Amino acid sequence: MSDADPAGGFVAAHTSLLRAAGNTVEIVAAASSQPAGALAAPAATHRIGSAAVFAHGGAPDALETAVVSHPWLQSGLFSLRMAAVVARRRHHWDAVVAHWLAPSALAALTTRGPLLAIAHGGDVHLLHRLHLLTPTVAALAARRARLVFVNRTAAALVKDAVPVRLARYLDQAATVIPMGVAVDNFATVAQRRLARPTPSVPRVVVIARHVTVKGIDVMLAALPWLPIAIELQLVGNGPLTGKLQHLAANLRAQHPRHTIEFVGALAPAQRDEALAQADLVVVPSRQLANGRTEGMPQVALEALASGIPLVATATGGLADLPPPVVLCAPDSPQALANAIIHTLAAPPAAIDCMAVAAEFSWPRVYQRLRDHWFAGP
Repeated sequence: MSDADPAGGFVAAHTSLLRAAGNTVEIVAAASSQPAGALAAPAATHRIGSAAVFAHGGAPDALETAVVSHPWLQSGLFSLRMAAVVARRRHHWDAVVAHWLAPSALAALTTRGPLLAIAHGGDVHLLHRLHLLTPTVAALAARRARLVFVNRTAAALVKDAVPVRLARYLDQAATVIPMGVAVDNFATVAQRRLARPTPSVPRVVVIARHVTVKGIDVMLAALPWLPIAIELQLVGNGPLTGKLQHLAANLRAQHPRHTIEFVGALAPAQRDEALAQADLVVVPSRQLANGRTEGMPQVALEALASGIPLVATATGGLADLPPPVVLCAPDSPQALANAIIHTLAAPPAAIDCMAVAAEFSWPRVYQRLRDHWFAGP
């Protein structure tokens, strides 16, 4: 939960705004190998021994691919430890916000005061596969929790999966609010990008963990469909890095006009430099065979806040993004290539991209979350 932890950056941002509003904040979270950054000093943080299931590209990916040993046992033990910490500290809290339905919202059922449970996508699909959506929503209804889904796809999945009485509860207690982006942090990136010389070969950047749901293989497979040369920069790493590098090597041999660069995971300053040099950001996420999609990848909002044209697949929260974002069908290299060609040929103005990001600025998102959190029983 720091700037160096992309998966929890939105939790750090939410925490900072809660504190700025005059609240005393305590955090219960997994231990992390990442530095805690600015979050550690102002907020009391209770770190729980983090199982390996929370590494390797995130818990949902670890549970689906078994990249760690005994992932279900590890996640179960972690959930019990979280519930125990919550039980010890709950009498000190007046209100609770839980990011992820499982394990966080379930651990918070014993707390008092208004409870806001935020579903990020992977948790919804996991509970659905385990046939636990109905008991989870029933427990949250009994607790009179308020629910937030980060995209309409997850909200619809839950509503369709539960009995009518719980669907009525969701009509009253749930809403869709994507997580925010620190727009001001990317203003400098936008200025640097606009000041750079026009490159002779456009640079396309993909920033993502190397896991199946991110669809990086689709981006690579789109290269033969591109009639112009591009520089493709892949930022990130993960369990599929080796496989993707092998695929890229084969593509280089067959289509040498393209440059493909793997740069690994980057610290925030280096990530900003990658954005500043980008002509286009692509988010080629897919829907998995089990139905899982992404919530709202932060990189999509960060690219827009930087004034960068964005091509994305119409899955999960990405499907909710308005023009000038160019959406295309997922898992279709040809459709992705066509969208890339169209956008590079007629890129939208930076100011139009930034206007979309402004709608997701953290102060606006924070106020919407707070209004819903305290809206009623």
